This record gives sequence, C-alpha cells and structure tokens, in this order.
Amino acid sequence: MVLVRHLYERMRLWTLIYRALALVGLVVAAAIGARLYFVNRRIETIRRQAAEVFYRVKALELQIGRLQPGTPERKAAADQRARLESAYADWSGQLDKSSNDPEDIRAIRAAVARLGEAPMLVSDGFIGDVRARVAQWRHTSEFYLAYRLANEHRYESQVESVLAANSLPKDLVWLAFQESRFHPERVGPSTRYGIAKGLWQLLPSTGREYGLRIGPLVGQPVYDPRDQRFDVTLSTRAAVRYVGDLYQVDAQGSGLLVMASYNAGQTLIRKLLRSLPATPQDRNFWQLLEHHRDDIPDETYGYVVGIVAAAAAAAEPQAFGLQL
Repeated sequence: MVLVRHLYERMRLWTLIYRALALVGLVVAAAIGARLYFVNRRIETIRRQAAEVFYRVKALELQIGRLQPGTPERKAAADQRARLESAYADWSGQLDKSSNDPEDIRAIRAAVARLGEAPMLVSDGFIGDVRARVAQWRHTSEFYLAYRLANEHRYESQVESVLAANSLPKDLVWLAFQESRFHPERVGPSTRYGIAKGLWQLLPSTGREYGLRIGPLVGQPVYDPRDQRFDVTLSTRAAVRYVGDLYQVDAQGSGLLVMASYNAGQTLIRKLLRSLPATPQDRNFWQLLEHHRDDIPDETYGYVVGIVAAAAAAAEPQAFGLQL
C-alpha cells in the first residue's frame, strides 16, 4: 500500500512537471509567434514605403524629362529627387538586411529595378518564371550564342549608348535579344500588319513612322539590303525613339510596360494602360497584372519574363550558374 501511494505521488509530480513544461512551451511559442508577427508587419510596412518612394522618384524623373534644362523648376525637381533617392536607399537597405534571398533572386530584383519597376513588389510567381527561363538556357546554347554574337559585333555596347543618350534604361538592349537574338538580318512571319524585319523586328508602319526607308521587298519574307530596318545603326535609332515615346507617356517610366507594349502592339496594351491612373505608382507592370492579367496574352507575359531573365543573367551570370 505504501509502495502504491509512493508511485501515485511520483506520477502526480511528473504530471505537474509536464503540465508546467507544456505551459512554458505555449508561452514561448506565443511569444515567438507574436514577435514574428510584428517583425513581418514591420517588414511589410518598410516594403510598402520603399515602393512608394521608388515610384515617387520615378514620377520626378519623368517630370524632369519634360522640363527645360537650366530652369528653376527643373532644379527644384532634381533636388527633390535626390532627397527621395536618399530616403529610398535607407528603406531598401533595411529590406536587404532582413532578406535571405539567394543570389539569383537578388539579381532578378536588381534587373527589375534597373528597368524601372519597384523590385520589392515582384511576386514569387514572376520570380519563379524568370528562374525557369534562365534554367532552360543552362541546358541549351541559345542565350550563350546570342550573348557572344552581341559582344563580337558590339551590338550590346552600341545599343546601350543610344539608350543612355535618350535617358532610357540600358537593360532595354535585351529587347533586341528577345526580338531577334541579335541577328540583324532576321525576318519575321507574315502578319496582317506586315512583316517585321531586322534587329528590332520593326513592322513597316513603325519603321516609316520613325523615319526609316522601307525596301521594295516589304511584302516578302526575305532579306532586303535596301530596307533600312536591316541597318543596325539606323534601326536602333528608330527603335529607341519608338521605345522612348512609349516610356515617357503610356508606360510612365516602366521598362516592363514598354516591353509589353512593344510585343502586343500599342492598341491592346495602350487601352489597358489608359484604364489605370497616369502615375508610376498606379500605372506599372504589377498593377497591370493585378487588374488585367486575363487580358494580357501569355506570349506577352512570357516576352517580358524573357527580357528580365536576359538582363539578370547577363549582369550576374554566376548567380544562375551560367558561363558566358
């Protein structure tokens, strides 16, 4: 009887200990959960504020581009932009400290930022699509050959210099990669709008609008030396002027919206864009996807993914396991 009572007391003691440990575990778990909740809320707040400042800087960039050089208004806007850029650097620095993104995701975000979109708003789905595109290139020579071709003939540096002279993101050079793989004699398929030709795959109407002479073989899917769309220098100047017009007005400083417009044609994308307020914060690629994803052709979405993938991979090939 004494032994039974002794065992009972020991079991009761261990039960109390287990209950106490369970209670402590619940308290610790609740504390950790609360801390993670507030940390995540703070990160989300920083992310929103950083994105807001990013697009305010973009709005000032567009404003400065429309103002005459040397005017007080332009100087005031430039000073304000400098202050906002400093604030953005602080916000994005805080996000970087809290991030554990691998190198390839950081490279994708950096490419998106260079192309004029807030990198902290990139969705996991978009990042996954970009990573998948680069993964395809690791198993083929497609990207490697195009990259080498551009370097050997100095197409990349030539296009970048024209883009820079027109205050456009240099990474838009990869639009030519997406269009022709840097083959200046590329001829596209016949369409109801005509046949796209050259490095930039300009349609006859677009080539004429931007000052190019269209050759007599315009309706035939063949190379025509008399068609200035095949001239790298002249076609690049025309294409950059076309891109610049898209960038300044309908795309509101977004290189990604420029890409979508370039691929799908001004009519479709312009209609969708003009349904959004004409400010960089309200009219950007992420807002376009949020409001009109079902209206955007999958080909156009994939086109944008391909250019971002090329820009990121070319800038940091080692992050993606590429040898260029």
